[in-house]
Amino acid sequence: MHIFKYSKRNGTKAIDMPMQIDEQIKEQRSKKLIKLSDKNQTDYNEAYIGKEVSVLFEERENEYFKGHTQNYILVKAKTDKNIQNQIKEVKIIGVNGLDAEGEII
Repeated sequence: MHIFKYSKRNGTKAIDMPMQIDEQIKEQRSKKLIKLSDKNQTDYNEAYIGKEVSVLFEERENEYFKGHTQNYILVKAKTDKNIQNQIKEVKIIGVNGLDAEGEII
């Protein structure tokens, strides 16, 4: 999900429309939707635990390389090797926040 609050822009019809939503309500709704989005992503990632996937590794973060699967799951895998810009087969072994953790096969 891509969540953003409507912001008034000069020159648009919407700026003069009646019944504008209060900023606090928009903020509450955004937070609620972001929380739901994060839960959905975590649940989706957890469904891949134990499965093997292809990952295009993009960048190093400490002892991990991070990259994405074809269906946009962010995967991190611990390795000493430079695997930047390489596609590797990975077994998903867990989920940490919004990231999946994997072992390079």
